[in-house]
Amino acid sequence: ISIVIPTKNEASYLDRTLAQFEGVLEQFDLEIIVSDANSTDHTADIVRQYREKWGERIQLVQKPGKQNIAIGRNLGAEQATGDILFHMDAD
Repeated sequence: ISIVIPTKNEASYLDRTLAQFEGVLEQFDLEIIVSDANSTDHTADIVRQYREKWGERIQLVQKPGKQNIAIGRNLGAEQATGDILFHMDAD
């Protein structure tokens, strides 16, 4: 299962959102892809912290230029390797 989370300055929510997956990533063979729209807060740093704990199970996708939620979902989906694709918001 691939979970795509588009973000734009979601640092105040993202830590709690990602924390809910602690301990279930391997159990359900999940991958999380955070597709970030060039946030200016600590959104990317939070993803990098989780990557230190979870390794390849979480990825950060960033692309220069304008990115709305639809573009973010599509960019994340392009990176997905799971048989099932699930989209959710950072909050």
